Amino acid sequence: MRKMTENQQLKKILDSVDKMSLEELCGQVLCFDLSEKDDPEEVEKIIEQMKPGGIFIGNISKEKSDLFLSMANRYSVTPVIVSAD
Repeated sequence: MRKMTENQQLKKILDSVDKMSLEELCGQVLCFDLSEKDDPEEVEKIIEQMKPGGIFIGNISKEKSDLFLSMANRYSVTPVIVSAD
């Protein structure tokens, strides 16, 4: 696989941004705190509606963090950033 040039990378990013709705663009600046959420259905509903660009997982189990990340990436146009403490 050939490495993309800086101009190709920039074009790819700008093309992605051009395809995003206003709601998706706004969601990209959100980091939703999932560290105290227990109900996967509630989390999925919030993620589907907000489409956050990031999630905070704090001190939750690996299984739950994998599930929440999978959910977030399902509804996001770009890969979700994960933060933890």
